[in-house]
Amino acid sequence: MKPRVLSTLLRAALAASALLSVARGSVVQGNFNALTRSGTAFVGIAVNATDATKTDIKRSTDSGATFTNVVTATAFPLRNLSASSSTIIAVGDSGFISRSTNAGLNWTDLSTAEAPPVGPLKDVASSSATFWVTVGQTNAGKLAAEWSSDGGATWSAATSIPNVSGTLRAVTYDATKARWCAVGTDLTLTTAVVITSTDGQAWTPATITAPNGTTALNDVASDASGHLLAVGDNGLILSSSDGGLNFTAQTIPGDLVTENLTSVVYSSTSGTFTAGGQDLVQITATTSGAPTVSQAPVPGGGDINTLIVDGSGQVVVSGTDINLTATVTLGSLTATYDGTPKSATATTNPTGLTVAFTYDGSSTAPTNAGSYAVVGTITGSSYTGSANGTLVIAKANQTISFTGPADQGFTSSAITLSATATSNLAVSFSIVSGPATVNGSTLTLTGAGTVVVQAAQAGNSNYNAATSINQTFVVAANFESWRLANFTAPELADANVSGPNAVFGADGLSNLVKYALGLAPKTDAAAGLPQVAVANGEWVFTYTRPTSITDVTYAVEVSTNLSAWSTTGVTHELVSSVGGVDTWRARYAVSSASTAFFRLVVTH
Repeated sequence: MKPRVLSTLLRAALAASALLSVARGSVVQGNFNALTRSGTAFVGIAVNATDATKTDIKRSTDSGATFTNVVTATAFPLRNLSASSSTIIAVGDSGFISRSTNAGLNWTDLSTAEAPPVGPLKDVASSSATFWVTVGQTNAGKLAAEWSSDGGATWSAATSIPNVSGTLRAVTYDATKARWCAVGTDLTLTTAVVITSTDGQAWTPATITAPNGTTALNDVASDASGHLLAVGDNGLILSSSDGGLNFTAQTIPGDLVTENLTSVVYSSTSGTFTAGGQDLVQITATTSGAPTVSQAPVPGGGDINTLIVDGSGQVVVSGTDINLTATVTLGSLTATYDGTPKSATATTNPTGLTVAFTYDGSSTAPTNAGSYAVVGTITGSSYTGSANGTLVIAKANQTISFTGPADQGFTSSAITLSATATSNLAVSFSIVSGPATVNGSTLTLTGAGTVVVQAAQAGNSNYNAATSINQTFVVAANFESWRLANFTAPELADANVSGPNAVFGADGLSNLVKYALGLAPKTDAAAGLPQVAVANGEWVFTYTRPTSITDVTYAVEVSTNLSAWSTTGVTHELVSSVGGVDTWRARYAVSSASTAFFRLVVTH
């Protein structure tokens, strides 16, 4: 009897109180009736493409992505196969056994030793690379078992086995209890049958504690530590914690699941059993509590034919027309521009499925700020599912570093401004207030006073505008700013008119002297000139000058003959500072000279 196809996965963690929970593994398509793993190779039995009464043996070395025929149209239809190290044994109808010792690359057909002749063999298992057991049915319709102690090269019939009209559909070995366990159906009583053996040769019945009408068992698996899980028709689940001597049935409240469970495997990596049934039904249960249905049957969900565990401990499923729907939840849909591509992420239920993304229809993750329509689609498995969302890459903020010019005296030379933005975008400058103009990064002073210059970066499609930075500096008045304020452009270009030693008017005073005394350059001075007087036995030379002038030095010299000038004996002192005007005087004793000439020397 060919096992019913599977369309459900059930994961059961079986310990002292074994837990059953849902698991969905990766899916290998290929219409395999059976599948096993030898090292990194997957080897399966599939129906021959041209003759449905024949089977092929196929092999994959890429985790089931692609398979290659290694045997086409076996002599008899094969039912199952199992691997131990590099040895693989395949069994099938009419007692047919085939053997590979190189992980499924090459095969040798063997003969059986069963009397009466063996009918279909349903399953095969090993306790080591050398000792094997296969089970099934004799041609007389009785339970059948054979064993091999030489790695499957030769086979012998079981020395004793219950005389039951029925078939054994599965066999497993528990290393801790050193016990074989085979399960199947009693065709006379139409109930489950379980037999055990300590040597694989002599078999005795096990005890089943189950409700009346317990149906056929289809598969059994061991965790190698004494815990076994057997599954069967109509949602039957039996558990054992003593290596298979005693089994207890687990019932589902309300008889909500009547689908057949026909395959079970154990993963030592996760410490869980995984079983499968029809129509994607999912069940959660504990041996100490009632099982519950976590997903109702889904007719048309597809057929899963066989389960194995891959090298990473993940359950691998093979079947036809599997239509497993998974949910996709998109993540990482908000980001900030930083010049690198921004990819969405996704989680799937079941977990671990591969999701491919498109962004506005392109598989390339975007870099620039903006909104992108994201579609995440499951790929590379028989699960289907997708999700839509919007990836928003926000503009990045940026800051400006700007150190303004230092306080300084007026200059007609250009001042170069410098500022940087964290975006590396160009910074622009403008004059907020004050006597200056700016062109690009070149600042030109137009007079004395307080200048406020601003550095700004307006942003672009990837950056927000930066907060502008204002810097303030003071331009002190000096001779250059005085010239700029008092002469026209042509006059400024002519040093004989506006230069420091040039005399513009008829008063004989140079431009520098007029600047130093605070006089108008283009008006003949009639007032504000130095004065000389005698007081208290001293010559007194008095003059006034603007307090703000700092780029000129003043000295008062004295002479008795207008040829030799000196500051010796001259006391030069500030008298007062009122309203921006300083009054200075120079005193020189009359006794030193009855006649004295004074002059004010200004130096720029």
